[in-house]
Amino acid sequence: KSYGDQARAFFRKLQTEYPDSAYALFLAGESKAQHAQYQAALELYEHAAGQTPTVPGLQAAITDAQRANGGTPTARSSEAGRESAAADCSRDPAACDFAAGRYDAVIAEVKGSSGAESLFWLARSYKALADRACAEVRGLPESVESHAFAAQSLSAEGTPCSGPNGPPA
Repeated sequence: KSYGDQARAFFRKLQTEYPDSAYALFLAGESKAQHAQYQAALELYEHAAGQTPTVPGLQAAITDAQRANGGTPTARSSEAGRESAAADCSRDPAACDFAAGRYDAVIAEVKGSSGAESLFWLARSYKALADRACAEVRGLPESVESHAFAAQSLSAEGTPCSGPNGPPA
């Protein structure tokens, strides 16, 4: 399976097993934001924050969605995002490794674990690996193979080599 396939599979499992978790809501919000549906993304992020405001990346996503909606991020969300990022890295190795781009390490740390948080990290890490692979493909000279890869990605994900960002919207 491709990285994108893995990301989608772990997101679907997260949605099925923990549909109302902050982790599932956050990934659904990321998908909305990827498709420029910023108001819907913001609503999902805020719902997630109401449950678990310490989900890594959530406060920064709220700030980004507020800006994308033409608003000014609240002081609370901007400050909480900075505090959350520092706190996550000091107590959560997966958050540290993810922030540093060590996605294989995140996968190794949580693979075999159960729970919403593990599925969240698996979906995000495989999505990041898919995005990295797509960036590498985009950097290659055009070829029949690169066009075939982009077409396959478009068919599977709806956008050429975009990565799944968890769920397709």
